[in-house]
Amino acid sequence: MRRFVVIGVVALVCCGSVAASPPPWGHPVLPGPLPSPRALQQLDLYPTTLVELDRVRAPALAGRLRRAGGELVSRPLAVWALPSAKARRLLPGLLKAGAVRSVTPNRPLDDNLFAGLFPPYTDPLFPSEWWITRIGADRWGPPGPGVPLTVIDSGLDTSHEEFRRRPNTTTLNKQILTEDESELHGTAVSSVAAAPANGKGLVGV
Repeated sequence: MRRFVVIGVVALVCCGSVAASPPPWGHPVLPGPLPSPRALQQLDLYPTTLVELDRVRAPALAGRLRRAGGELVSRPLAVWALPSAKARRLLPGLLKAGAVRSVTPNRPLDDNLFAGLFPPYTDPLFPSEWWITRIGADRWGPPGPGVPLTVIDSGLDTSHEEFRRRPNTTTLNKQILTEDESELHGTAVSSVAAAPANGKGLVGV
């Protein structure tokens, strides 16, 4: 029976300079306590806003959000993308009714920002990373530096070249590794998420 372990990895994303606009893009505005009208007004700085609904109430609210120009992003997670101006008008009522789990400003990348985030890396596997466009990493900005990321998978090979000299990589329990290829999965997943741009392997998203 394969043992699963918990791997803690801090994803330190080196982003290019981006004009600061409150609230920090990609950071959720949580609905408790209720955001101030000023905080909601600042959503207008972003083209769209992600609204995560209470999953029990979400089906009954779908028509209302769709009429407001909303697009369902994830049915299982009850996440909708709305034009921010429409979201700002709908949110006070939805928040007071307890129908919202989180609100997150959604900011698309500038035309030139993708090149800054994903320059022509020398990491040999970077050209094969098809998932960057599949998950929209070429259109949306990643979280800023120092965002903690926890991977629950098979063990992490901390001697691997992607992690051997990586600061802030913490194993949360004993890593059990064997020569079985299936045990390499935890290292592979951690690399896809957080491998540094170091001229080796691939670059994490």
